Amino acid sequence: GLGYQYLSAWHQVLHVISVLFDVAGRNCADLLTNSLKSLSEIRDSYKFSYNNELEHAVGAAIRSMGPEKVLSIISLQKGNGEFNIDRSWLLPVLRENIKQSTLNCWSASIFPLAIYCQKRAAQLDETNDRIGAHSSELLYEQLWNLLPSFCNAPTDIKTSFKNIARALGTAISDRKELRLAVMASLRKLIAYAKETGDKEDLAEIARFDKNYLP
Repeated sequence: GLGYQYLSAWHQVLHVISVLFDVAGRNCADLLTNSLKSLSEIRDSYKFSYNNELEHAVGAAIRSMGPEKVLSIISLQKGNGEFNIDRSWLLPVLRENIKQSTLNCWSASIFPLAIYCQKRAAQLDETNDRIGAHSSELLYEQLWNLLPSFCNAPTDIKTSFKNIARALGTAISDRKELRLAVMASLRKLIAYAKETGDKEDLAEIARFDKNYLP
């Protein structure tokens, strides 16, 4: 249905795909891989006319299949490790649709890209490429701003919080532009652990309080 011969029906086709992801994405993720790849290829193309509808469908895939699966299909990273700027459209879609994911997904897939963008901004600034440096800095902040979404009922606080605790502390102390995102993330984690009554999760967060408390 996404062939160019069906261009006039793409609006409806994308709506159907979105519903399909919502209904079947969790249990049939492998069967929907090709559809998600097709959406990515079309979104990356020049002047696509139905970006909002397509991004809504990708958002449905993120909610049902999880960001880990979606990022394995629509990668934010090029083969050489660089951030794929053509995929920056995916960042707000991730932010709005991630829930019940894992802290490990952020630390393994998103945080390394944030570090890359931070280093890239510094390199470009040294060569007086102010525009490039500013763009890389914005990407760095956008990647960090995904963290609160990954803290929406994560499933691995006990096993993975320790992997990000030091980075949170460094961000709070050294990067004032990240403090709101980090504090929002901590509040969400604490509130979720209290809501579920998981004393082990609360204890794990408290174990590293020296990293993010003055």
